[in-house]
Amino acid sequence: MDRLIVYHGSSGIISMPQPSLSSQFADFGYGFYLSQSKDMAAQWAVSPGASGFINKYELKTENLNILDLYSGGFGILNWLSIVLENRMFRISKASFARGCEYIKENFYTDISGYDAVKGCRADEIYFFYINAFLDNKLSLGQFKRLMNLGPLGEQIVLKSEKAFDELIFESFEGADAAYIYPRKKTRNDNALAAYYAEIDIPDPSGIYMKNILREEMKADDERLK
Repeated sequence: MDRLIVYHGSSGIISMPQPSLSSQFADFGYGFYLSQSKDMAAQWAVSPGASGFINKYELKTENLNILDLYSGGFGILNWLSIVLENRMFRISKASFARGCEYIKENFYTDISGYDAVKGCRADEIYFFYINAFLDNKLSLGQFKRLMNLGPLGEQIVLKSEKAFDELIFESFEGADAAYIYPRKKTRNDNALAAYYAEIDIPDPSGIYMKNILREEMKADDERLK
């Protein structure tokens, strides 16, 4: 039987997760957000001066219909289209607005029929990446490199009642902000430094949002693979 050990970082102990615990404006909308990385869950759990809890679960995946946005049929723009549909962005430029609408219209992936979705997460720092890409300050290749964070950058969100039925609470442990928050801050600082390093070096052969718009590139365009 296929099983995953997953974690959720929170200010409290969550032995009976509910879809309503998340905001509708989270990356993939309502759901329960989990990570296979205990370290990532620990960082979710804390804020400056406030400790939290790492909740541990076993997820039975054998009978679940899971959309994996890391699989071969999808790309970073499919993921971005879902985030743009759910997250709230401040639209400051007409070009930014055109980019948002084009991505949503031409790369959107319907997640409503899935029990769970696996893909990148978008926190405060990664909004810099999204904004810079849509504003033609980062090429698609640079955007992909910045988002390629390995296990720390991955999340799984449970969407259906069936998925919640397959989630078993195992245990919890404390997440000490005094120890964990400095690591969280260091990760954010490093992510921001990587952003500035990329944005300072133009990518002359790269594909920018203006190229995607001008040439009306679609999801099946080989140049985007």
